[in-house]
Amino acid sequence: MKISFTTLATPGVSGTDAIKLARQYGYDGIDLRVSAHKGEIEMPCDAGRVRELRAALDAEGVACASLMCYNKVAGADVTQEADEIKRHLELAERIGSLSIRIFMEKPADFADNPERVSLMAEALRVAADTSPILIQMQNHGGQLNAAECLRVVRETERDNVKLFYSPDHCLAMGEDIPAVTRGALGLMGHMYYADVIVSGGRFDGQMPGEGEVPWPEIFGILKSGGFDGWVSFKWEKMWHPELAGHEESLPRFVSYMKQYV
Repeated sequence: MKISFTTLATPGVSGTDAIKLARQYGYDGIDLRVSAHKGEIEMPCDAGRVRELRAALDAEGVACASLMCYNKVAGADVTQEADEIKRHLELAERIGSLSIRIFMEKPADFADNPERVSLMAEALRVAADTSPILIQMQNHGGQLNAAECLRVVRETERDNVKLFYSPDHCLAMGEDIPAVTRGALGLMGHMYYADVIVSGGRFDGQMPGEGEVPWPEIFGILKSGGFDGWVSFKWEKMWHPELAGHEESLPRFVSYMKQYV
C-alpha cells in the first residue's frame, strides 16, 4: 500500500508547498482539490497553474494520487454529467494525476427505480471510455453509501471506474463495515483513512487509531484480499479548524501506517 494525504489537512498552504510537505513527511503522494473554494486549482483551469503543480510533483518525486473533484452524478442528464467528468479527466491527464474523485447524488427514486443505477453507470461509462485515468466515486453521508456505490461500479463494467472507499462514512451511515470491505475487494481503487467518533449527530475527527472506525479489522481484510492501492489520510482541518495542524497530524499518520505498509 502507498499513502497520501488530502490538502484538506493543509488549509492556508499553497499547493506547491503542500507537495513539498508530502515529501518532507514521507508520503508517496498527495490528493489535490479542484475547487473555487480554497482549492489548489479551479475549473476552468489555468494553464500556468497546471504546469506549476506538475513541475512541483516531478521535482519532489511525489505522485498526485487523486484530484478531489466536486462534481456529482445523479443520472439526471447522462451527456452533461459525462462531459463534466471528461473535463476533469483531461485536467488529471495534464497534471499527471492517477485518478479523480467524484460524488454520487442520491435521487429520491434511487431505491425504487433500477433504471437510475443504469443511468448513473452510463454517464460514468461514457466518460471512462475517453481516458485511462481512474474515476472513483466516494461513498458519502447524504449521498450514496458504499454498498450503493458498489452497485453502480458493477453496472458500469469498466476497469477504470472504482469505489473511493471511505469507511468513516460507513460508520456514520450505519453500514456493516467488515461486510462492505469484503464486498469492495477488487472494486475499490483507493481508500480514505479518517478515524472519527459519531455521537449525537456529530462526526468528530480523531487522531489515527483513536476513534470508532474498526481499522485493524479493515486492514486485515484488505491485506488478506490482496489490496495494494492507495490509502489517503483525510484530516479535515479545512472544515474543522479546531483540529490539530498538519505539523502534528501528517507525521502521526505516517507513523501509524508503519504497522500496515
